[in-house]
Amino acid sequence: MNKKGMTIVELLAVLVIMAIVASLVALLISTYQSVNQDISDESKANIESSLLFQSIRNDIHAFSPTDYDECVEPNCIILVKTFQYIVTDDDIVLDTFEQVETMTLEIDNQTILFNNQAYRIEYFSIGQASNIVYNVNGNTIEIEINLVLESNDNSYYFTMTHSYDIKEIPV
Repeated sequence: MNKKGMTIVELLAVLVIMAIVASLVALLISTYQSVNQDISDESKANIESSLLFQSIRNDIHAFSPTDYDECVEPNCIILVKTFQYIVTDDDIVLDTFEQVETMTLEIDNQTILFNNQAYRIEYFSIGQASNIVYNVNGNTIEIEINLVLESNDNSYYFTMTHSYDIKEIPV
């Protein structure tokens, strides 16, 4: 460097170094934003699936099924209720139904329905790979819901299992 100031070569070298540093900072910020968005989407998917699965469990528990029936369509199960116990102040009374009560749990057109009422999903759509399967093992039925939540960029996979006992009407 001479006594009058910087040469053009020195000035260009500084500008090149500053441009490299600025591009590295921009790349880091872009990567950070992308990773942050991925983490945010995954967190939202976890919350959505947890709330959805808890709502399904609550609805099944509130209905208190005693049996099941098969649907004609795939990704469907019919929960059947043939009796219930009613607790009064003094006693527990068995109430049998003349007409069996049923509720249908199904995935149809990328919507999860419980007795034709859709569960609300806010940030995602339900993927076509989502399904409902069930397995009967003795007097127990296990319902498994495989859920795919899709965003614009990613798909998130979740599974819920719920089981209940098949019960005959007590004599």
